[in-house]
Order: sequence, then structure tokens, then C-alpha cells
Amino acid sequence: MYRKNLSEFVNICRSERVPLSPGFQNQILQACRFALWHQHGDELQSLLMACGMGESEIIERKDFYLKFASMIGHLIILVPGLANYFMIDYIAEDMIDGGDLELAAAGARLQKIIAAAKHKEEKIRGKVLMPAMPALSAAQINYYQKNQAAFITDFFEASWEYDSDRSYGLAVVAELLFLDHEDYDKIGEMLMGALGKFSSREEFFHYFTSTTARILYENNYSDWATLTNNIFAPLCGNLQSELNRPTSPA
Repeated sequence: MYRKNLSEFVNICRSERVPLSPGFQNQILQACRFALWHQHGDELQSLLMACGMGESEIIERKDFYLKFASMIGHLIILVPGLANYFMIDYIAEDMIDGGDLELAAAGARLQKIIAAAKHKEEKIRGKVLMPAMPALSAAQINYYQKNQAAFITDFFEASWEYDSDRSYGLAVVAELLFLDHEDYDKIGEMLMGALGKFSSREEFFHYFTSTTARILYENNYSDWATLTNNIFAPLCGNLQSELNRPTSPA
């Protein structure tokens, strides 16, 4: 609906705020992305205002606000001026103050990204940290092979310290994967171009996967590097056979 009539969708959000329906919640997230990439600044601000809720309401909608914080973090990294939009910092603060540990961690990460965007002349370096390798079931691996953006948010962003360069790369790839199909060509090409010149999506994802696996190997996370190759291989098309060993992309 937001693609056909964004103003009408925004009016519904003004009235209903963030409903408990996961389907409508996902539409809100995608509408925010659509509004940003298609330069509907007023509508984006209205959507952000609609997402401002109390601490208990945020906890009740935990999954949405975890996704919201991740998305807004990506978009601020890519478009630093978004950090100046009203309500974002208040939502991050309420996520922290509500008492839920996961929401608090996500809110704190968002605050760091907001601060970095407002001082974008400063290069920030962060460590690559990963938890012990979890015992992922075949079903979980299959899920992540079809939802690589979730793998980025669940493991890389939740573990790596903020870093001006690495966090930018993760944001580009995650938001490329979250694009509506209608935006694959124009917006997708723009996002891929932020990391270099690529002849295809497969080449782009091969570059990202190889680079990320190399970073993990260099930081003594060889098991995570192997898993990363496995998870992102489906996006690399005919190039996935070259993911056996992490090497620095040309």
C-alpha cells in the first residue's frame, strides 16, 4: 500500500501507530526505506513520529523495535543527515530505559551510530568480535541462506564494535537485501556502487563475502569465516565455487 499511496499509509500510521500485527509492522519498516530512497522526507518524518511509543509499548513490540533500530542504524550510516530527524534519538533512549537487555543493547548501538553521524569527520575504529560458534540446526542454516540480512544483524552487527568502514559495508549489504523488488535496479545499483564498480549482483556479493570471510580469518574466527561463505554462497551464483578460501578481493 505504501508504494501506491504513501500519504494514505502515513495517515493510517498516525492513527494506529505501531500495531501488533507483524505484517503491518513490516510494512512500516519498508515504508521508511521507500520514503528515504524516494526522497519523501516529510512522510519519513511522520513515520518516525508514529514509531515513538512508551517503554512498555516498545517492549510489547520488541521484535519490531529490534528491526527498527537495525534499519535506522543502517540508513543513518548511509545517509548521515537522517540522524537529525526528530524522534530517532528518543526511541533509542526509550529502548535502553525499558529494562529489556536486547532492546537496551540495540538502542545503545543506535545511539553510537547517531553520535558517529553527527561527528562524521571522525574515523572510528572498532574491533571484530564474535561469540562462540552456536550449534545451528540444518533448518537454521537454511533460514539464514535465504535471509542473509538477518545473519548480518543477528551476528555481525550484534557482535562487531562500530567501525566507520566495516559498519558502512554491512549497512550497504543489509539494505540492498531488504530492498523491495521494484527498487532492485535503480536503488540497488546505487547501493552496490557505494562499495565499488561491479558488473553484477553476483560479483558484488562475492566481493562482500570474500572480504568478510578474510576479515574473520584475520581475527582468528575461521569457523565463522567458513559459515559466512556457506550462508552467502547462494547470492554469489556461479562465483560461489571461488569461496573455498578467503582472499583479498582484487
